[in-house]
Amino acid sequence: MILSSHGATPSVSVGSATSVTANAATVNGTLNSYAGADLPTVTLFYDNDQNYSVQRTDPYIPLSYASDLAIWLDANDTSSVIQSGGVVSEWRDLSGNGLHVSQSDTAKSPLTGSASQNGLNVLTFDGDDYLVRTSTNFQDEDQIWFIVTEIDAGGVDNRADGIITYGSWGAGRWQVRANNNTQFRSKVYVDGNGLGTTNMSNSNLSGYQMYTIGFNRSGSKHSNWLNGVINDSNMTHNTPRLSEQELRLFTGSNISYGPAGKLAEVICLKTSSDAVRQRIEGYLAYKWGIESLLDGSHPYASSAPTSNLPLQKISMGTQSAGSVSQNLSGLSLGTNYHYRFLAKNSEGVAFSPMGTFATKGPASLITVFPSNLTPTGATLQATLLATGEEDPTVTFYWGDNNESDNSDNWAFSQTLSGTHGVGQLTHSIAGLSNGTTYFFTAKAVNSAATAWAPVTSFTANSNLPPNDIQAGSALVMNENLPIHSNLLPFTATDPDAGATLSFSLSDLNGTTQNALFSMDSNGTLRNASSFDYESDASSYLIRVRATDEFNAFLDKEFTITLQNVNEAPVLTSYSGSASVAFNRLENETEVATVSAYDLDSTLNYSINGGSDQALFEVNASTGVLSFSQAPDFETPLDSDTGNDYNVTVRASDGNYSVDQSFLFTINNAEDPPAIDLIGVSAITATSAVIEGNLTFFNGANPPQVYLLYDDNASYQSLRSDPYVPSTIIGKLSLWLDANDSNTVIHSGGEVSQWTDKSGNYHSLTQDTNDSKPSTGLDTHNGMNVLTFDGNDTLQRGFSNILDYSQTWMMVVQIDTGGVNNNGDAVLSYGGGLDGRWELRSNNGSNFQSKIAKNASWLQGTLTKTVTLGAYHLFTISFDRENGTLSNWVDGQLRTDSLLDPLGLAEKQKITLMGNRANNIQSPVGKVAEVICMRTVDANDRLRMEGYLAHKWDLNSTLDAGHPYVSSAPTLSQPLTRVGLGTKPLGSFTHTLTGLTPSTSYQFRFQGVSGFGRAFSPTGSFTTAGLSQVIGVFPTNTTPTSATIRSQILSTGGEDGTLTFFWGDDNASNIAANWDSNYSLTGLKGVGLYGHPISGLSAGVNYFYTSRVVNSAGASWAPVRSFLATSNDPPDDVIPVGTLSMA
Repeated sequence: MILSSHGATPSVSVGSATSVTANAATVNGTLNSYAGADLPTVTLFYDNDQNYSVQRTDPYIPLSYASDLAIWLDANDTSSVIQSGGVVSEWRDLSGNGLHVSQSDTAKSPLTGSASQNGLNVLTFDGDDYLVRTSTNFQDEDQIWFIVTEIDAGGVDNRADGIITYGSWGAGRWQVRANNNTQFRSKVYVDGNGLGTTNMSNSNLSGYQMYTIGFNRSGSKHSNWLNGVINDSNMTHNTPRLSEQELRLFTGSNISYGPAGKLAEVICLKTSSDAVRQRIEGYLAYKWGIESLLDGSHPYASSAPTSNLPLQKISMGTQSAGSVSQNLSGLSLGTNYHYRFLAKNSEGVAFSPMGTFATKGPASLITVFPSNLTPTGATLQATLLATGEEDPTVTFYWGDNNESDNSDNWAFSQTLSGTHGVGQLTHSIAGLSNGTTYFFTAKAVNSAATAWAPVTSFTANSNLPPNDIQAGSALVMNENLPIHSNLLPFTATDPDAGATLSFSLSDLNGTTQNALFSMDSNGTLRNASSFDYESDASSYLIRVRATDEFNAFLDKEFTITLQNVNEAPVLTSYSGSASVAFNRLENETEVATVSAYDLDSTLNYSINGGSDQALFEVNASTGVLSFSQAPDFETPLDSDTGNDYNVTVRASDGNYSVDQSFLFTINNAEDPPAIDLIGVSAITATSAVIEGNLTFFNGANPPQVYLLYDDNASYQSLRSDPYVPSTIIGKLSLWLDANDSNTVIHSGGEVSQWTDKSGNYHSLTQDTNDSKPSTGLDTHNGMNVLTFDGNDTLQRGFSNILDYSQTWMMVVQIDTGGVNNNGDAVLSYGGGLDGRWELRSNNGSNFQSKIAKNASWLQGTLTKTVTLGAYHLFTISFDRENGTLSNWVDGQLRTDSLLDPLGLAEKQKITLMGNRANNIQSPVGKVAEVICMRTVDANDRLRMEGYLAHKWDLNSTLDAGHPYVSSAPTLSQPLTRVGLGTKPLGSFTHTLTGLTPSTSYQFRFQGVSGFGRAFSPTGSFTTAGLSQVIGVFPTNTTPTSATIRSQILSTGGEDGTLTFFWGDDNASNIAANWDSNYSLTGLKGVGLYGHPISGLSAGVNYFYTSRVVNSAGASWAPVRSFLATSNDPPDDVIPVGTLSMA
């Protein structure tokens, strides 16, 4: 990123304050250095401690990160915009890194002073204008970029129009561009388009927007945000960014491609911190008046970022390098102040560190009971606690009347010589009258004010005050005690025999925590508050006073230490209920997570009871509760075989524990047929026998079985996947397909039942003839759809839909004129209470696709008004693990992870083309397909959307950034389908014929029943091919005989018959032309074979070959020759030297 040096920025430091009085001071600093020809202007910022301590909106947020500030361009800082007649030639970088952007061609220069946003100046670009920095010092380090800009209406005429570009096109470079020829949709192109980022919007971004681009190079991740809302999140990004590339504003990688619009501010920081990113986003949003665009979950959605900072300012004008100072007057006495200097010139802007000083204020003092007390004399005592920054003079006052702080009315006074610092002061007095009560006080005077000590009384006698106070037990107290608990006793000693003592808490100057306690007169200390060890202070200062019967007293301070007490854990899972009941689907192991909170201990989770405890296990550290073996609805293992399992989990810290009991009712889920592969046999060149084993099916009727196969080339060709609902990871809870005529039960076209294909028996029905939809009337993309007339609905009175993560998809057309009530709904789940929902029109004449959930509607679901008379794909995801809701229309995101804590009511009714109300409100339209899958996985959702969009010819309406907008989802799978009819349990075979020799095939079985449909694993086999055979030189040669030989190197997958051919002429592979031949008996595999021949003529040259025949055809060995003689071939070959080469 940016080199760490900020040498070009003015450097200013803070000094001490001098000439400090009660209401004035001189603050000092040093302008250490600066770059450029222009002297920096220096501004002093100061505030008293009360203002400084309040978190106030911070207008200087970027300077809070000065060491990480890489570039800062602010159009409202007109001193940084170099222009002539409003034409900008240079926009100067305020960061101090000197990354000024410029334009030498006035025809391509932006304008300043012609437009504003939120009352602040912005730069105007006409589509040909841009600014550039040809050489930067950016490196491959963490960066976050922020751009606040507006693209004018009609300001885009090419999808490559860009607002910021780093480098040209290609690896290590990036840019933000329109990605649409007429609309600015904002896509961050990284490494060309190598990273696969997505549009920030699926429509034009009008008005001012804030774009944030993050490069976490230390973590090799890229993210980007629109107005603080994440778009591309933590994408793996391993390609290094190139260093020192060109930076351009308001153009793409080609300078011809620039939009028309306004640019307000550009910031880059060397960090990947989310907290820093959010503070800068908050600062920019409120500065430029676009805070309403921030998402409600953004930490600064409701208020701008704040800091502890001084905001009163005094301009000190331009300053040369050296000392700077400023006189301050009108200050408040006895007050702490904070101050710093800001230095700014054309090369940057910087703050000094923070300085502090305190104005002079009144002293603080208290009286202490006299010492040396006799019937006629005493030593008055006072303690000076604070001087108020200036040592005061001190005067004692006394007499037999309490004259408070009226110095003229006291009978006697004595001013001590000189001024005095913090400490104890005394003055001896005489001439007292025995038995008379006297009063005394002390006064401290400095230039700031006069301060008086509290008046204390004493009786002139020989009585002495108590001389010690002791705690009767250790100075500790336990946390969490009830208020007014007995903490510990205090006692005191008094030199006067028989003295009567009483106790109290004494806090004359507010320096103790006495207010948190109370004390009985007998010395018992009690708590006036409840203390928590984990959140409160660990110790508390109190001052105890012991007073005798003559009001002589002694004060003494004690520190009470708060002790931690082991506390019992508190259940937090499932609202802390001791007993919880859940519905769970069969075949799933993880069923709950127990959590508890313990302030002072680590918890351990264990099974601790329940009639079915042996069937469960719990993670000791995480509290995840699971079945040891997934439950099977058809084979219950609970104690009463009623599919209701009881278990108790304990959370313990070793001493204390808390239990949570569970009742899990297991619900039946789809039980599709299960088929295993056994193998492939009798493989020939054109056929094979495939064997499978039906190991399970539910219900009385055997399932339909299909064999799907394809050669390897077809299998690997990534063809459109027609079985997406069966191949996604998430299982289906509901699948209604209007084009599957076997699932639409009707009479004369009036539909009484639409059968669920998922296997969960969520079939929807209608018994009233007038409310039955129609089938066979309408089609879309050549496929049947169901027709609803505005009075028609299909419904199921209950379901086994549970509060698990799920995604719903509906392919529906609302007819033109088909909406006449804002309650008209495509689909509804349950009634009007919490946990129920519907997708409704929300308008009396248009369909706005509004999700209404819960009794008091969940606020924040976004609508989209769809075109009537056209088919649309509606998608709704309920992410129950994270407690959020999202929805899409035609693949375009509308509601993004909206907080939805209430969850879903379980086993509710399902109504198609009707809302949740008792008097159902229904639109007029067509329904093609409805799917609910138990997952919110993005890949599953996108594949299913792609499948439905291409199946029903809706892909042209998909959002432009959808991965399946141009082609349907694909999968490597066999697709040639053969129906095998119904099959009973057990093994079965099917013979495939018409195959291609020497070809690899992939295959699998599919089982289909009313309980679902499922595939077997995929198997493979290779058909037989031609054998490979060669001739080997004969052995045992004589003038009249020899043993001719052949070697079968490969059978091609099928053994064959082996025939030898020989003669004194080479007949090649024409069997009939050879003089002699002989076929060996049986089928031959890989190996060396021979055949003896005789009747040869001495000295004659003979030829021989061999042929292997299998179902793939005949293979011939190359023809070899030999001479009929007693000559033998060489019997060995021996290398000369080492078998190696350089």
